[in-house]
This record gives sequence, structure tokens and C-alpha cells, in this order.
Amino acid sequence: MLKDHLNLAAGCEGQATERLIHLCHAHTDAKAGLLHLVDLLEKGLIDADDPDMRGRLARLKLKWDDLRGWIIDLQEQMSPTRERDGKVRVSSSA
Repeated sequence: MLKDHLNLAAGCEGQATERLIHLCHAHTDAKAGLLHLVDLLEKGLIDADDPDMRGRLARLKLKWDDLRGWIIDLQEQMSPTRERDGKVRVSSSA
């Protein structure tokens, strides 16, 4: 029974790691999109007053912020120093 539990836990940890990798890639892509739009604005290749560009920039910024929050949440969930209730465990090696 313990072996089954450990196998299940390892599978869940692997899924969480894959999810974290996916979120990090998406976060990097969103940042690249933001930097690209800012670069185009700075070069004057797109109009800063264009409502479509403002909307696109706002959506990318929101996506970037959301992904950052999800990454932080997942990292905290995966942290071995956290209990289920969110409290930090005291290390016995201290």
C-alpha cells in the first residue's frame, strides 16, 4: 500500500514539474511578445495611440502577470518546506 502511495505521489510530482515547465515557457513567450511590441513602439513602427495595440499590450501584460502568479503558486505547492496548511516546516537539521 505504501509503495502504491509513493508511486502515485511521484507521478503527481512529475505532472506538477511538467506543468511548471509549460508555465515557464508560456511566461517567457509572453515576455518576448511584450518586449517585441515595446521595441516596435520605440522604433515608431506602430502607433502608440492605436486602441488595438493598446489592447494587445494590455492582454499580453495581463497574461504575463497571471502566468507569473501561477508559477509562484505551483512552486510553493511543490516546495518540500511547506505543509498542506501552508505553514513552513521547521527543519530538524537546524
